[in-house]
Amino acid sequence: MRLIRWLIFFPVLLAAILFAVSNRDLVSIAFWPFINALWVPLYLAVLISLVAGFLLGGLVVWIGGARVRREHRHRGRRINALERERHAPTPGAG
Repeated sequence: MRLIRWLIFFPVLLAAILFAVSNRDLVSIAFWPFINALWVPLYLAVLISLVAGFLLGGLVVWIGGARVRREHRHRGRRINALERERHAPTPGAG
């Protein structure tokens, strides 16, 4: 599995480096309500957009899994309580 990860990571890293070296021209980024524009290299604008999309997608998935995580916590607590109850000494025995 580690080998597969490296076989995917290095070509992606190489592509990102080649993209950055090939696209150094400045582009203007402006947001409508603001007057000032920001001048950044094209590769930086694209890579920041990709990272922001990745993080936003991860946040959406994390929020979407909240119910499942809550159910797992509840079931884990219930299992622990049942295990403690099973191993507890019975009153009047002995």
